[in-house]
Amino acid sequence: MFGWLKRKAQLKIVAAQEQDINRFILGLKGASPQEVGATVAIANHWRNLLENDRRWDLDHPDLVMVADPGAAMLIGGLIRRLQKDNPLMASGLMVWIHTLRASSTPEIRQLGREMWSQLARGIAHAEDASHGFAQLLNVKLDTRGVYRIPTNLRPLDG
Repeated sequence: MFGWLKRKAQLKIVAAQEQDINRFILGLKGASPQEVGATVAIANHWRNLLENDRRWDLDHPDLVMVADPGAAMLIGGLIRRLQKDNPLMASGLMVWIHTLRASSTPEIRQLGREMWSQLARGIAHAEDASHGFAQLLNVKLDTRGVYRIPTNLRPLDG
């Protein structure tokens, strides 16, 4: 009986994750390449912070989840705190929570690839977005390695 309940709870979690990433992808699809570039710049800034602070290798998020099973929960907590004070910076963390979830949940792996396909549209505009953040908001984003896409979520079409 407990196995059935556990599986039912897991299916609800997967459905919620699928709904969240679909909503995020829809937002990316409706954004211009320049707007997506801003999300990419912020996400890349967080990648560099997380890799430095947590010693994660976000080129391999599936391995991050094995080494640190609480990684998605940690990012979820950061997102909740940031959404109150700085929702713009929270948007970049959304990329990483969806990346970690898609890497560890086969049912939404393809949605992770679709998300990164949408993000790839903005990569060429990330540096310009970073300069805009510096000028308008006095925020310096670390865009080193902005062209990196997690290995297991690279779009299959290129």
